[in-house]
Amino acid sequence: CEAQDRLGLWRTGEAGLGHGFALSTLDYLLGNAVGQNEQARAAWLLDRGADPNALHAYTRQPLHALAQRSGFIAIQHLLEERGATRVVLTGVDAFHAACRRHDEATVRELAAADPALPRLPDVLLATCMFGDVASVDLLLGLGADVHAVDEDGISALHRAVQSGSLPLVDRLLSAGADPNVRDRKWQGTALSWAIALGRPNVFARLIPVSRDPRALARLGALNRLGVLLDEEPALANHRLADDQSPTPLYCLPDDEERAVTTAQLLLDRGADRKVRNAQGQTPAAAARARGLDDAADVLQGKHDAG
Repeated sequence: CEAQDRLGLWRTGEAGLGHGFALSTLDYLLGNAVGQNEQARAAWLLDRGADPNALHAYTRQPLHALAQRSGFIAIQHLLEERGATRVVLTGVDAFHAACRRHDEATVRELAAADPALPRLPDVLLATCMFGDVASVDLLLGLGADVHAVDEDGISALHRAVQSGSLPLVDRLLSAGADPNVRDRKWQGTALSWAIALGRPNVFARLIPVSRDPRALARLGALNRLGVLLDEEPALANHRLADDQSPTPLYCLPDDEERAVTTAQLLLDRGADRKVRNAQGQTPAAAARARGLDDAADVLQGKHDAG
């Protein structure tokens, strides 16, 4: 863009990435850089005319306030150096910012003045999304509810998985977090979130405590899946409001060999190979569409996996 002398266009709000938010492209990109703690990119954008007092496109917060709440102190100082008006946070925002900068004295002072603050789900969940074990420890010590969920049914453990922090996942499980809570938006457990988000570092911690047959099938975690189905055979036909993959037989691993053994285990435990998805496919047809021909043969009963 700079080489093509298009920075003039990026400084206007009439077109480009920020157009739908009444922002210039530079200001829109600066909001993303601040929200993601990308200091070098933020400095580059400010050097070229981005407004340090701009609002974030999605939260509509001043960027200085967003940096404080997120605990991004270096970017907060960068914005101040470039002319941002200092925003004085109050209430839950001030509490959240103090947690993120590990200011225990201020956190305790604010919690003493308003004991409801540590129990607000949004504070714990947002802290977990950053993988901040120290802040989570502080919040739990002040009475935060490890079982709390937000309006979408997303738990602290879901957000910890999203962060990719194995120590935080372990801390929440040790505090009693339920790994089998399903969020209301995607109907996912902590383990299925780990799969969807590509967090293999937390698989080993979650597999032994998971009761999610779909996620266990997707990973080909046969030992745990077998134990689970021994305890609760009906889970072989566990149903969700998912028209594409209605039962665990639709949730096979991508690896052909593991897909075969997983399919055979589910069939041996009573999985129904005749259930069809919204496209009218059987599990065999869905497997074949994924290129899992051997697994599809097993699902059609064409040969024994052994």
